[in-house]
Amino acid sequence: MIIALAIIVLGFVGLWIASDYLVSCARGLAQIWKLSHLFAGFFIMSVTGLPELAIALQSVFHARPSLSVGNIIGANFVNISLSIGIPLLIFGPIMIQQEVFRKKVGLLMCTAGLMAAIFIKNTITPRFASLLIICYPIVVALLWLTSRNERLINNRNHSLLSTETTLSLIIKFFIATIGLFISTRLIVTHSLLIVQKLSTAPIYFGTTILAIGTSLPEITLNIQAFRKGEYDLALGNAFGSILGVGTVVLGLLALTSSTSITLTGIHHMAYFQAIAYGVLAIGMIRYRRLSKITGAILISTYAAYIILELWLRLV
Repeated sequence: MIIALAIIVLGFVGLWIASDYLVSCARGLAQIWKLSHLFAGFFIMSVTGLPELAIALQSVFHARPSLSVGNIIGANFVNISLSIGIPLLIFGPIMIQQEVFRKKVGLLMCTAGLMAAIFIKNTITPRFASLLIICYPIVVALLWLTSRNERLINNRNHSLLSTETTLSLIIKFFIATIGLFISTRLIVTHSLLIVQKLSTAPIYFGTTILAIGTSLPEITLNIQAFRKGEYDLALGNAFGSILGVGTVVLGLLALTSSTSITLTGIHHMAYFQAIAYGVLAIGMIRYRRLSKITGAILISTYAAYIILELWLRLV
């Protein structure tokens, strides 16, 4: 047990380091390719969503998809609560600028609708999984089309960047990706050992400890982005991660798993997610700002869920 816990801690350290490198490389490539702030968040999402994808692949390999289901749903809850709430509590408030108001609210509603559909559907059938996967490129394409006039850097700055810089970033990206998959393999393999010894259902382990661990890249990135005033990047990362993990990763898990994918046992999380989305909607739509109080409520919502989860396990 102690050895397994130590290896899991080591895996989380490797996951943190690898994800940090991946985020740095993705951010540099986004600047080179002149992506808008909000769209750059979606670009980085494809990196920060890799831990959930890796967990899904490993869970299918071990024939324990419920671990990944819990991780996916739990990670999306972490992204809408902690990855926005923590930086807000530290660096808030932030104003919702008029020029990106519709896109941010649109992303908020899109992610809320996605999670509502998943909870209502309960069982992820192959047909529903295919629809989930199709939804993601459509949303990304729409965001790209509406963000063409917002660029992080102009053509003059872009001309100063050499191809060697791009090549070095790509090489570091792939090296960090290898480290990430090794780390996730360590985490999943030894998490299953602990789950078996503690007689804890994998889906519950995935919604709590594993979800927080695989969401560390998003939380870290958003704290750094808020500190530097890159609020659009942070919100784009949070919403983009929810969309990517909730569509592509969950869809691929359902299509590749030999057993049915269900959300049985974690429906109560939907109520807490609804509270988090409601708090964000009120701040963004009614007040056009997200305050420290908003951040505190988001964090408290997740804390309340963890307390309820512990109470349900002990009763």
